[in-house]
Amino acid sequence: MGASLIDSYEISMLGERLCYCCQCRESSGADRLRETVDQLRGWEDGGLAASGFEERDIDSAITDEQYRVIVPPELTLGVYFDDTLAGVFPCEGEVHVYQPDTYLTMGLDQYAEASQDSGKGVTF
Repeated sequence: MGASLIDSYEISMLGERLCYCCQCRESSGADRLRETVDQLRGWEDGGLAASGFEERDIDSAITDEQYRVIVPPELTLGVYFDDTLAGVFPCEGEVHVYQPDTYLTMGLDQYAEASQDSGKGVTF
């Protein structure tokens, strides 16, 4: 069996927005998700920064309160090496925005090239 390009993966579904109101912040189940989203949207490295996350303030006419929500991109890819966040897609530099498919395509191309050079087949 050949080496795998991806050791493991995790899929999290956020929905349209992640709420930061008092009640939602007190919900223990959402703590890890909020921490992950905050880590992803705050990622920067070498002139690149995570993009596509929108922060909005919501005014509730019913409760007369204001709270913050985070609206994530439709698709976000966090890349981790040894449990350290190494990249986030979409991300942007000075000129370009790089979408998740950019990273996946480059990774698959490099993996296929390395497999051909070593004489081994590509295993997915």
